[in-house]
Amino acid sequence: MRRILCGLMAAGACSLALADMTPYAGIQYAYTDFKRGDVSTSLDSIVVRGGMRFDELFSAEARISTGIGSGSDGGVKAENRYNYGAYGVVTLPLGNEYTPYAMGGYTYARSEVGGERQRDDGVSYGAGVDWALDDLMSLNVEVLRSVRNDFTKQTVVGLGVKYRF
Repeated sequence: MRRILCGLMAAGACSLALADMTPYAGIQYAYTDFKRGDVSTSLDSIVVRGGMRFDELFSAEARISTGIGSGSDGGVKAENRYNYGAYGVVTLPLGNEYTPYAMGGYTYARSEVGGERQRDDGVSYGAGVDWALDDLMSLNVEVLRSVRNDFTKQTVVGLGVKYRF
């Protein structure tokens, strides 16, 4: 009987700890300032994102995106094939409809420049703001430095919508 009671108490404590966890998903249009070697152009992407809000300050998020269209510089065509990443998000709860956040994590990027496939990855960081439309849905705008290394620099400006479940 004591074991059953302890098990019920532990399950109750876990459910209270998990009560603040809120899953969310969203979609964004992303404008990318793309530079690789001598090629510098702008590219468009669609980003699908999903995450878990652990409390009002911390979240974890995963993203995947694919390019729509291509760009060119000096006759050299560039395309965003796909990107994916994982990020930690720190939110500044202001208590009103605007919620600023900062994020950091890892991005893997696949692009095609001049007919050759390129691979880049590394540390990513950025900031944004959510604008609450109601208790479950918000609009957001953000800037993310998704890739920066010796070969490539990609800065993404995203505009999207997020839904909390």
